Amino acid sequence: MTDTAEKTKRPAFQFYPADWRKDVELQSCSMAAQGLWINAMCIAHECEPYGHLMVNGRPMNTAQLGRQVGLSVKECEGLVSELLDAGVARRTEEGALFSKRMVQDEITRNARAAGGKTGAEHGAKGASHGKKGGRPAQPKGGSETPLAGNETTPLLGFEEPPPSSSSSSSPSGFKEGANAPLSKARLPTCPKQAIVDLYHEVLPELPGVRVMDKDREKALAEIWQWVLTVPKKDGQPRATDAAGALAWLRGYFLRARSNDFIMGRGFRSAEHQNWRCTIEYLVSSRGRKKVIEETQEVAA
Repeated sequence: MTDTAEKTKRPAFQFYPADWRKDVELQSCSMAAQGLWINAMCIAHECEPYGHLMVNGRPMNTAQLGRQVGLSVKECEGLVSELLDAGVARRTEEGALFSKRMVQDEITRNARAAGGKTGAEHGAKGASHGKKGGRPAQPKGGSETPLAGNETTPLLGFEEPPPSSSSSSSPSGFKEGANAPLSKARLPTCPKQAIVDLYHEVLPELPGVRVMDKDREKALAEIWQWVLTVPKKDGQPRATDAAGALAWLRGYFLRARSNDFIMGRGFRSAEHQNWRCTIEYLVSSRGRKKVIEETQEVAA
């Protein structure tokens, strides 16, 4: 939405109790962690960017979040770790906690709000249903007009547009040109060997991958999921299909190549004197932080 005057604060977001109860990842968390998460979502509803826990343009730390909900720093840190480990909460590269679904729904809502042809590209709730999307106004005394297509109950009570049957779909299950991170259910299959081949091509000086065991397969699958599901700071996806994800990973390996510590250039402490970077390190959360926070993007 380009006109800031029209970007009004919404008083509520949709929530379906049955979907909350059926979410396996969420229900694997303790009741205390679930209580923190629903409070965190309410706070994130008031923050900018939408769905992120932010204070004055900076990521909200656990001490600040704890004060918001009446928890000590230690209690809050433990519950946040529980939510992150279960895959319920996510973090941006800058460290801000966010709800992936809230971010995704906000992208969809803004696209619908544009109305016209743009809104039409985002399902039955856009375009002809008005400038702000949603269901059309009803005549007095009339019943609410049902939406076209097959509606499914959205995860955790957040609204998601039904897929368009008239448009061609990408291999990931998203419409071509859709500008939103993917859900886990829509992820294209992880091309593990293709990722390894990129690693060998861009970083031949580093230890090669000779054996593909379960641990390596899991690590590659995790970064593949991260690239396709965790948005950047501005809410935009890194990739929305397999080709885009591989292109991002190529650029990521190129960034790693420019990092002196990873490539063994320059001074090293005694602790890291004999350390060599491996593919496991690069695809880990720790490795991603090292590469992304300390190096500039490189054209692939």
